[in-house]
Amino acid sequence: MKRASFVLLFLVLLVALPDPSARAWVTEVLDRQLTGGNGGEGSAVAVDSTGAIHISSVNQSFLYGLQYTTNASGSWKTILLDWPVEQSVTSIAVDSSDKVHISYGTSHFLKYATNASGTWVTTYVDVDLIWGVSSYTSIAVDSADKAHISYAKDTGLYGAEYDLRHATNASGAWVTEPVDLNVGAGIGLFSIAVDGSDKLHIGYPATDGIKHATNASGAWMIETVVADVGSMSSIVVDSSDNLHIGYSGAAGVKHATNASGPWTTETVDVDGESYASMGVDSSDNLHITYMSDGIKYATNLTGTWVTESVAGDDQPSIAVDGSDRVHISYATYGHIWAALGYATNATGLWVTTALDSVGNLGSGTSVALDASEKVHISYCDEANDILKYATNASGAWVTETVGPAESVSTSIALDDSGSIHISYPEAVGAGLKYATNASGEWVTETVDSSDGSRSSIAVDKQGKIHIGYGRLKYATNASGGWVTETVGPGAQWMMYLSIALDSLDRVHAVCSDFEPDQVGNLQYATNASGAWITEIVDSTEGYYCSIAVDSSDKVHISYTGPGDYQKVATNASGAWVTEAVDSRSDNAGETSIALDAADNVHISYTGEIGLPIPFLTQAALKYATNASGRWETWVASDNHPMWFGDANSITLGGSGTVYISHHGYDGTLLLTSGTPPPPSSGWGPASTVESESRGASATTNYLLLFTVPLGILLLWRARSRR
Repeated sequence: MKRASFVLLFLVLLVALPDPSARAWVTEVLDRQLTGGNGGEGSAVAVDSTGAIHISSVNQSFLYGLQYTTNASGSWKTILLDWPVEQSVTSIAVDSSDKVHISYGTSHFLKYATNASGTWVTTYVDVDLIWGVSSYTSIAVDSADKAHISYAKDTGLYGAEYDLRHATNASGAWVTEPVDLNVGAGIGLFSIAVDGSDKLHIGYPATDGIKHATNASGAWMIETVVADVGSMSSIVVDSSDNLHIGYSGAAGVKHATNASGPWTTETVDVDGESYASMGVDSSDNLHITYMSDGIKYATNLTGTWVTESVAGDDQPSIAVDGSDRVHISYATYGHIWAALGYATNATGLWVTTALDSVGNLGSGTSVALDASEKVHISYCDEANDILKYATNASGAWVTETVGPAESVSTSIALDDSGSIHISYPEAVGAGLKYATNASGEWVTETVDSSDGSRSSIAVDKQGKIHIGYGRLKYATNASGGWVTETVGPGAQWMMYLSIALDSLDRVHAVCSDFEPDQVGNLQYATNASGAWITEIVDSTEGYYCSIAVDSSDKVHISYTGPGDYQKVATNASGAWVTEAVDSRSDNAGETSIALDAADNVHISYTGEIGLPIPFLTQAALKYATNASGRWETWVASDNHPMWFGDANSITLGGSGTVYISHHGYDGTLLLTSGTPPPPSSGWGPASTVESESRGASATTNYLLLFTVPLGILLLWRARSRR
């Protein structure tokens, strides 16, 4: 009964999900330090017939993602294939056509990814929603380019007993079968290999030792290689179909082989610890990488085992190419998170490369369009403390470094000649800086050496610069040199500030003004009368804010209001009027505002989607407009757990296209663009509207994270009552 209840619950929640229809929005990655974030763990490496390297690994930022890295194009490139995959240890193989095959486990699912069809496709191979699938898998490809995967499933018995299983698509569809029903609780890394007759061999650690399973006789046969306690193993087949197993045993890393007939073992390195991975070259020499206070490499090329240290920290994987050169992928730890690393002795010496450097690209984004509707974005690389700039003005995306900046905030504007102007703080809590390429190259200068946090920039009709910044301060070069002044008293904490110019180049500014441990307010300032005047727009809250001025010089402000709802304020009627745009966004974040030619308001902001149940919501980039006469909202980007609209900035093209730059927490600079669907007058209030014009939603994955454990709990309680 409990099982039926869980299945029913799972199906109901799955059916209740919004149907991801054709999306109006397109999100593209403009700059990333490969995948950034917490990447590189659980890696596996393979080499194709051209010598190109292929690496699978897990980026553990937040929900974990399966990433694929290759230099097949001549330079290193990384893409995200699937998420969430949890703490999977991936496995990779390349077939005779140099197509890639990857296996990985995700607690309750065995999955497979391949680009054999020309595009990447992921497939569920085995699903166990009750007890689960081990995160350890291993993949090999036979002479017909069919995939074979060894993996383990939890039996649900006390002590986490496991069964060893085999899955293959040799018949066209995926078929799974048991191999060893008595692996025990000591499951670790295991490995599969295919011999010259397409027979399968699996080396694996079991409770009673290192074992070998093969179907060479037609049925699966199991033998104990050595009664040694081990946790990690790797198997290869040499040119004579002799087997070699590298494993971490009770006293170091060891090698077992049946080359002489019976199994024999030898010690490779008494200091070896774990994660043994083995390869064999064209002369049947063996190569092993493993962990031993860092990553080490050993080979018997000279007839005896010789070891040496290789750069890197954790979880190495090895491959040997057709020229007998060795390639190792690994995880390395530094800065804050993990990164994917690669080492090779192809030049005769070990050379290491950071493939997935820890980075945080895209924070503090700001976007503007030129007269040709080309996009220009300023942003920060927090990991390397530099200000960067991206544009597609040449037709393709180009990024460049502007200069050093320990910053998390930028603001960009273009003058009538198309020159770029950027304001930014030199460092957190440091002075205000200004950068421009008006001379043909980037030139930076200090505007205010004492205060520069959270700036906002605008360019007037004469090409003069106006910057609002810090604790309600203003700077301009309208007289030729930089002149700064304090607009208002400014609170101790002036977190967000935005400025805009009206038709007479008068300045209008909005800022969030609050003291520590106090509710803040939304403050507006202008010099339209010739002197600075400040007033309170919303005395209850106004943390995130952005400002725009319409064709009648009326002001429009988007901001986060009481209860963390997305709100707007305007003085279009002569007095300030505020209203909620999206009262559902109970975790509303940064916001940006822009106006179209008809003075309709368009807002980007970080909001929430999903079921209105605690823990079953998901952050997403959202968009709202009042073009229909009422506020309507759309989900702009929710197809990735890390792309939820942080540090968003909005601008509009003359074609009606909306452009939103934002930061992905996986270390990416992103641009979401599109033309929203026509307003739907039949929709209800904005607080209840959520368009289905969206990408493939991640909500399914969130629901699985909660329904699966709930079902398991129900089953466990049922067992405990028997």
